[in-house]
Amino acid sequence: MKIKFLFKPIVIAAGLLVWTCTFALPGDKFDKKLYKKEADAALKEGNVFYAVDLYSKIWEHDSTDKTVLYNLAQSYMLEKDYETAGTYFQKAYKAEPGVNILALYYGALAIKMQGRYNEAIPMFKQFSKTYAADDAPKMKKWAKTEVDGCNFALREAKSDPSIKFNHLGKEVNSNYADQAPTLRDDVLYFASIRSDTVFYLKPDKSDSKKEGVMMKLYTSKQIGDSYGPAEQLKTFGHKGKHISNGAFNDDGTKFLYTLCEP
Repeated sequence: MKIKFLFKPIVIAAGLLVWTCTFALPGDKFDKKLYKKEADAALKEGNVFYAVDLYSKIWEHDSTDKTVLYNLAQSYMLEKDYETAGTYFQKAYKAEPGVNILALYYGALAIKMQGRYNEAIPMFKQFSKTYAADDAPKMKKWAKTEVDGCNFALREAKSDPSIKFNHLGKEVNSNYADQAPTLRDDVLYFASIRSDTVFYLKPDKSDSKKEGVMMKLYTSKQIGDSYGPAEQLKTFGHKGKHISNGAFNDDGTKFLYTLCEP
């Protein structure tokens, strides 16, 4: 079978943010002002894992700082640890029930992200009744959208015994982004950013064209219920561009994909 490879060029904004820490805090000595300054900077820059570590340290020493509590919840939310984020947002709201109303909204959002829709709905509604800041119209519109989403999920959630979820293991899943899978003739085609070393993108995007951070296409042979080691599909030679979203036509003679500018 002869396969023709086609692509449709599109332009997207793509970037991977994995930050490294260069700030050295004093060993056993705790300096709240220093920790807080560094934690705030880390959160602002998107270095949420570092921010969680620092805010947690501050919270251990001073559990009365309401700003730190809220920022810790934000950091967990951005880290996508929704369970922990929900816990801290609820603590932040209870610490200032008539002041920090946004903690109620984001707490509800964190609970929704866990699939706990019946718990999230009354929280969103309570937020809409009590929030009165300048951006209230916009935020209340978002809260209503979230409630609609919760109700939709509750209506559509049905158990289907024919659907099973299996983690494909380290042969396919990497520590970075994996996406757009398609299966044909017992071969899994997918896009991935994978590396044996930690890499990062500078804020000015000066490293954005490094080949190591480009998304590429990979294949993995299906073996029963598992998959073999992923191998890069080297038919493509588009250096400095992201390649993703591969798909075959009906008879398998053509393979289409997207080629994206970083």
